[in-house]
Amino acid sequence: MRPQPQAPQSQTPQPQTSLPSPPGPAQGRPGGRRVLALTGTALVGGVSVALVVAGLLSPGAPEPLPSWNAQHAAMPPPAAGEDVPGPARQPSPDPGQRAAFLHRLEGIAPWLAPEEGAAMSRARATCRDILRGESPGRLVSDAQERFTDVTRQQAAEIVEAVREWCPHP
Repeated sequence: MRPQPQAPQSQTPQPQTSLPSPPGPAQGRPGGRRVLALTGTALVGGVSVALVVAGLLSPGAPEPLPSWNAQHAAMPPPAAGEDVPGPARQPSPDPGQRAAFLHRLEGIAPWLAPEEGAAMSRARATCRDILRGESPGRLVSDAQERFTDVTRQQAAEIVEAVREWCPHP
């Protein structure tokens, strides 16, 4: 019987380390978990402080109007029988004026007429601008922004259609 040939042995010697690798935090190094926990807490605390500082530096909610606080707080209550000023009435056309406005709007910009609620809301906003005494140029530019995809000429026609039912100042 013949002896089996042996595999050639490697010529490179295997390094032998006599020192074990140092244990990590999860391997039980004394205080390792405590250091990791403190580092995490410090990180969360730092982020929290940064958010608080950012919140303090950002602009906050607008302050209430000082004219209301000063003027109305000093006013005596109205006497019996006096008219008490209430909220301004929302300008709105009667049903006939509404139908006429929507019909005219359909002739100016047909794609706006089917959206009656939105069209009337925008028309009431235009009426409020008229009542505030906005300039004609401003009325047209605001109407052009409010009503979707209209030209300046169409916006001017819409303002005129609103004037038909909007009470003039």
